[in-house]
Amino acid sequence: MDEIVRMVGWSSMIFAASATVAYGLAATRRRSAPLPRVPSAVRIRARHGVYRAFVESIDKSGWLISAPLQRDVYVPLQPGEEIIVEAPTSSGVLLFRSTITDRCPDAKHITLRTPKTSRYLDRREEPRNERVAGRCVQIDGHLAELVNLSPRGACALVKGEVARGARVRFWCPSSKDERYGWVLESTADVLDGLPARRVRIRFE
Repeated sequence: MDEIVRMVGWSSMIFAASATVAYGLAATRRRSAPLPRVPSAVRIRARHGVYRAFVESIDKSGWLISAPLQRDVYVPLQPGEEIIVEAPTSSGVLLFRSTITDRCPDAKHITLRTPKTSRYLDRREEPRNERVAGRCVQIDGHLAELVNLSPRGACALVKGEVARGARVRFWCPSSKDERYGWVLESTADVLDGLPARRVRIRFE
């Protein structure tokens, strides 16, 4: 009987220690989530639609971003409006809910309250299918070849100009797969001996 009690006691201590370590690691990870580069494109989901904008600065007073755009037209979001921000970083995407605290029509920018909580999606943890490498796809009508594919995005070499922050149409003729997404990264590369862009897309 005493032996069983001791075993239960040790098990409880081990469980408590494990839980404490796990919580500490998770908390550290949440605190160490990287912020986006400045300037960089972000996606804003508001009550009446989804828009693109650019981060201009981040400090204790909040996030200063350019006025949201839809089809190259400024959208007049109002102070007090609650929005969801999707901000790409060097290794993933930072998601958070915030409120517009100020709007400056003349300077065409808005200020967001610093988020109290956020969620970080690390793209390095997503399973990537590299067997699709070389498969022909189209990105906004431009011919492209896949580098890899994941449940939330794709990396491809594109024969055409695709800007970071742009919303694009992803089309795979062989599987009839059509999706829309946002370009998180666009860098110079080469495809078939000609200049191309290596783009990283996050699907909607």
